[in-house]
Order: sequence, then C-alpha cells, then structure tokens
Amino acid sequence: MNFLAHVYLSGNNAPLAVGNLIADRVKGNDYNDFSPMIQKGIFLHRKIDYFTDHHSDFKACVTLLFPIYRHYSRVIVDMYFDHFLALHWDRFHAVPLVDFSADFYSKLTTTDLPFSEKLDRFISALTTYNWFEQYQ
Repeated sequence: MNFLAHVYLSGNNAPLAVGNLIADRVKGNDYNDFSPMIQKGIFLHRKIDYFTDHHSDFKACVTLLFPIYRHYSRVIVDMYFDHFLALHWDRFHAVPLVDFSADFYSKLTTTDLPFSEKLDRFISALTTYNWFEQYQ
C-alpha cells in the first residue's frame, strides 16, 4: 500500500515506476503479459516488499499495531510510511510532490499499455483522488 514509496524508489524511469506501482495487482506469472521494463518494476516492487517486511523497524511497527488491527497492521504501517514520505517530501526529492505526482499521473494515464479493467479502476482511483498528495 506504500504506492508513493514504490514510485519514488523507481527513480526517473516511468515504465519501471509503472511496474513497481501495479505489482500488488499482478499475481503469479501474469507479469509475462508486460514489457521487460514493466516486469523489472514488478520484480523491484517484490524486492522492496521483501526488504521492508524483514526489516526490524517495520516488524516492530507491525507488532505494535497487531493486537488491535491484526492482519491489517502491515497495510497500516505501509500507509504511515507513505504519509511520512509525503509529509517530508522536500527532504528526499528536489521536485515538489505536487509536480512529481502530476508528472507521474500524466505518464501513467497516457501510456498505451493494455491494462486490465481491474488495473484501470485502480489507476483511475489513484489519479482522480490524487493519493500521493493525500498521503500528507
């Protein structure tokens, strides 16, 4: 659920960022339906998730929330991390979040990739409600 962090960690590579963004919605070997760079983004997403899921600080945060939120605690921690990234964006990126978001959303919505209806709904919600900036 830490969509902003995944896109941020993709650097300036738009296809890599798209793959990194949509990876949670690409199951099993369905990544084969995408171009090699989108596939790299999907694999990058999975590596990032593996790293964070096994990091002691992430585990500690999840442990604090688990008694109340159970299996949602991981999602909540991801969202908190994106909240803090968005809130302190200027410490991590030279481009203001409003411009970064608009630029990425533009690339995402003008791509000629044939997304499934499910991915189209996700992308529409992300861009319509401006999730990156809403994390603040």
